[in-house]
Amino acid sequence: MSVLIQLGSCGASWPENTTPIQRLKAISPNFDRVILVDTGPEPSPHLHCDAYVKAAKFSLVAVHRILRQQNNEEIVVWIGPSPRLSMIVLILRMFIRFTFVVDLYDHERLSSGIARARGSHLKALKYRIFEYFTSLAARRADLLVSAISEDRYASQSNRVKAVNGVAIDLLSKIEIAMRADTAKRGEKISICYVGLIDYERASVLANLAAASFDYQVELLLIGDNDPKFLDLLRQCAESHGTVNIVAPGFLPWVEAMRLVARSDLCLYVFPTRPELDCVYPIKMGEYMEFGKPVIATDSTAIREVFSDCQGVIRCDPNQPQEWVLAIKSLSSDVGKLRAHGAANQAFARDKLDWGKTQAELLSRLQALLVTSSQSRMI
Repeated sequence: MSVLIQLGSCGASWPENTTPIQRLKAISPNFDRVILVDTGPEPSPHLHCDAYVKAAKFSLVAVHRILRQQNNEEIVVWIGPSPRLSMIVLILRMFIRFTFVVDLYDHERLSSGIARARGSHLKALKYRIFEYFTSLAARRADLLVSAISEDRYASQSNRVKAVNGVAIDLLSKIEIAMRADTAKRGEKISICYVGLIDYERASVLANLAAASFDYQVELLLIGDNDPKFLDLLRQCAESHGTVNIVAPGFLPWVEAMRLVARSDLCLYVFPTRPELDCVYPIKMGEYMEFGKPVIATDSTAIREVFSDCQGVIRCDPNQPQEWVLAIKSLSSDVGKLRAHGAANQAFARDKLDWGKTQAELLSRLQALLVTSSQSRMI
């Protein structure tokens, strides 16, 4: 019997559109038994599982006990880019026979990079030391799933690329208000940004808020925000009076998607530090599925995935005026706005549906399970 043991990234707090949940929905049917393990009180309601183990914390003893209970089965342990879990799995692999997969849906140096950017150098050093284990696990895993734009492991035979997809079937079921005609010159235009709203992640927004337009602009900001930065944006907007800041904060995914669907164009603003430059967010594809033109940070990941899509305009995050000019160019031409949106929607449906982006992964997983089964029989 093949048993999938997912360690982490499967609790009830994970939204349905996220990579770990969509990944589990895709791979679970390949196993006879699915065991989810997390620290939350309940598993994600979007997943099927035969058992859920609530762990007080992820420890060597706790994971060892779970694996021992399935010791006579063909075990596949699946983990995300977690230093703690990587350490535990690497140690247990020396004593227990099992197959393990590292799902690299975030850069392994994300925590240390964020700490360093915030000036916490000692914390960054501590994180970096532990992140070594994630990198080691990625190299020793039976299968490494690379969900981001990276070339650090490109030469490894265990690596398979599975770009983050879009839950198109879920988006199609969301009840949304009928989209109004695209704004024309002299009318209000709605610009949507989904993400963390602070100085580091969205400094471009301050320049946009202070820009002067020939029409009213609604700047819709969805996500957790730094109150001080939000106050700065409002002050910038008051300088010209053409930009209205609307910041509902963090919203449930379905509610956020309804607001995205009502907007005219969308922004993807992100830093380009090494550990962030390779990130391709799911929200990019969600913008596109709703037929929205997108103005995005010109990063490695965005170039890799969207370089041949005319509906995505890439701008330098260090040149905020580029963003304003791109917005003015799009919003002044209704035909261009609609053409860019249509191109993006076609691109998302052709290349970004989860069922398509994970096809190679599922094929490699099947081969891995066959090899694992044959190995146990020897």
